[in-house]
Amino acid sequence: MRKIALIIFLLMIPALAGAENIIAMHLEVGQEGNARLLSAEVKDDFVFLPADSGNYKISLLGKDKELLFASRFEPNFYWSTIGEVEYDTLFIKIPWNPLFHYVKVYKGDEEIGFESLSPLICNSNMKCEQEQGESEYLCGLECSSSSGQELEQSGTKSSEGSENPVFYYALLLILAVLTLLLFRSIRSEQ
Repeated sequence: MRKIALIIFLLMIPALAGAENIIAMHLEVGQEGNARLLSAEVKDDFVFLPADSGNYKISLLGKDKELLFASRFEPNFYWSTIGEVEYDTLFIKIPWNPLFHYVKVYKGDEEIGFESLSPLICNSNMKCEQEQGESEYLCGLECSSSSGQELEQSGTKSSEGSENPVFYYALLLILAVLTLLLFRSIRSEQ
């Protein structure tokens, strides 16, 4: 039984250590010197960045275009199974910052892509869904304080932990430790 409890505990360690509120971006980069953001969503997940090296750079900027995050990467335009490709797609997951507003992509010093996160994060359903990255800063009208009731309801939803997988992992960890202690005490009584 101890082995089972230990295995459960060891399986939960990476989840407890790595899950956080991130922005997951699907980026397409072309050999011709162009880039576009195909999708972006805010969720609880693990951070995944390409190696911080290469001739390309992704930057996340605030509303006034101030730099908040940057990372270098190198797209792969050659695949061993099909040869040379015109575009490479990358999945980048970085810690979410509610001040993110724009994404810029550079090849060397040349800007090859610039997009606002607003149309990708804000779904225009007139509910401020903060757990999905919507904020008054990014989504303006949708999250304005005049839509107070929706804003308040959305804020309480994520603060209770019911939508947060880390909450469940922590609960499982506590149950695993209690199970281990229970089996230890039963075994010591025998």
